[in-house]
Amino acid sequence: MFSSNETQNSPGETSTLPKGEPTVSQTTVETTTTNNSNSATITTNPDNNGNNNGGGGKDRISIHFNHLKKLLEQMKSYLTVLKTPSENAVVKRRIFVYWGLGEEELRDAEAKSPEKIVDKILEEFQEKGLIEPVIKKRKQPQHVKSYRMDPLVRSAATLLPKEAKFFDYDGKGNVLPQRDWTSGLDSKGNPVVDENVSWPRSQRLCPESLSFLSLQGISRIKELPRSIGLLRSLLILDLKECHNLEILSEEIANLTNLRYLDVSDCYLLADMPKGLGVHSELRVLKGFVISNRQKIRRSGTLHDLKRLRNLRKLTINARSKDFPTRNDLSALQELGGVLRNLTIVWGPTEPNKAPKPEAKIVEETKSAGTVPIVEIETLPRQLKKLDLQCFPKSTATWLTPESLPNLEKLYVRGNLATLGESKWSQVKTLRLKYLNELKTTWIKLQQSFPKLEYLEKVKCPGIILCPCDEHGVWMKTI
Repeated sequence: MFSSNETQNSPGETSTLPKGEPTVSQTTVETTTTNNSNSATITTNPDNNGNNNGGGGKDRISIHFNHLKKLLEQMKSYLTVLKTPSENAVVKRRIFVYWGLGEEELRDAEAKSPEKIVDKILEEFQEKGLIEPVIKKRKQPQHVKSYRMDPLVRSAATLLPKEAKFFDYDGKGNVLPQRDWTSGLDSKGNPVVDENVSWPRSQRLCPESLSFLSLQGISRIKELPRSIGLLRSLLILDLKECHNLEILSEEIANLTNLRYLDVSDCYLLADMPKGLGVHSELRVLKGFVISNRQKIRRSGTLHDLKRLRNLRKLTINARSKDFPTRNDLSALQELGGVLRNLTIVWGPTEPNKAPKPEAKIVEETKSAGTVPIVEIETLPRQLKKLDLQCFPKSTATWLTPESLPNLEKLYVRGNLATLGESKWSQVKTLRLKYLNELKTTWIKLQQSFPKLEYLEKVKCPGIILCPCDEHGVWMKTI
C-alpha cells in the first residue's frame, strides 16, 4: 500500500481545495496481488468528521493530480518489482537433474538414476505446495516434466540468498553480479580456504573443475572452440537449440568424464565427430546425427558408440529415410543391455547433396574399420521406451511386439499404417500423432494393448470410437 502525506503549497498558494475534493494526503493506493493478477484500487479517506476536506481553484486541482501522478509512478515501480519476467516461469525437470549433478549432490547415486531422485524431491515439493506441475493436457503424474513455483514461495527463495549475500536481483528480475562471488578467490579463480567461510561448489570458476556448461539457445554459436577439450571435469554439456551450430570440435573426445551430452534441435549440425566412444561414463546422448556425408570416414557412426556401456538414453537425428538399415540395427544392438530409451527423429536429407546408395555407404563404413553387417532386423530387446518422430514409412519389419517384448511406452508420429496384429503385452502408454493411414477402433486397440493405461491420439482420423477428451487423451481410472 502506498500513501503520501507530503502535500506542500507553492509560494503564494493557499492550502484550501474545493469542498468535496480529497487531499493528496488522504489518497490511498492499495495493491492486491493474487497468483494470476495484480490490481490497484484508489480510494479517498474522509476527515475525522466524515467529510471530505476541500478547497478551490484550478491550481489546486493541478496539485492534486501531480501528486496522484507521483503515487501512480510509485505503484508502477512496485508492480514492476512484484511481477518480474521470471515469475511464473516454467522450469524443466532436466535442469534440476543437471544442477544436482553439477553440484555433486547426485553423483554418487548410480544405483538409482539421477532422474528418479529428482522426481522424488519434486514430488515432496508438490506435496508441500512449494511448486505446482505444469499440465497442458491430462497426463499421468510420471509424465509431468515441467514445474512452476508459487509467487510467494519464489519471493522467499530470492530473499534468503540475498540475505546470505549469495546473489541479488535488480528491478527487472535479473541476477546482479555480486562482489562477494569473487572476493574470496585467488588469482587463478580458485576459492581461498577459510574455516569461517563456506564457499558453494558452484563458485569454482577454474576450467579444470567446471562440471556443468549450458549454452542452450545461443543462436550465434556456429562451432565449438578447440579449447572445449580443456574442460576435463565436465559432466554435462548442454547445447540444445543452438540452431546455427554446424560443427562439434573433435576435442570433445577429451571430455572423458562426460555423462550428459545434448545437441538436440541443432538443425545445421551435419555430423558427429569421431571419438565419442571414449565417453565410457556417458548416460544420455541427445541429437546424434546420422547423415550421408561424402567424407563419412571422418564422421562418427553408431558403431563408434559400442563402448558406451552406461548409455541409458539415446536420441538419433536421421537425415536418411532408409534409416535404420541392417547395419544401423546391428550397431544399436552393440550398445549393450543398459539402453532403455530410444528416440529417432527423421528429418530432411542434407541440402544440395544427393543421398548416396546404401551399398556405397556400407562399403565406406567397412573400410573405416567398423563392424561388418550382420543379418539382424530388430531394435534392442531391452528397450522400455521408443519414440519415433516423422516416421517416413508405412511399415517396419523391426517394429513388432515380438522384437520389443519389454516395451512400456510407444510414441509414433508420421506415416505408419499398421501396428501389427500381435499383442503389445507390456505397453502402458501409447501416443499416436498425425497417422493418417492407420485405421483401427477402440476395441481393437484394447485387444492389441491389453495393459494400456494412457492413450493420446492427435489427428489420427482412422482411429475411431475412442473415449478421448477434447485433447485426444484417454486415461485409465482406478
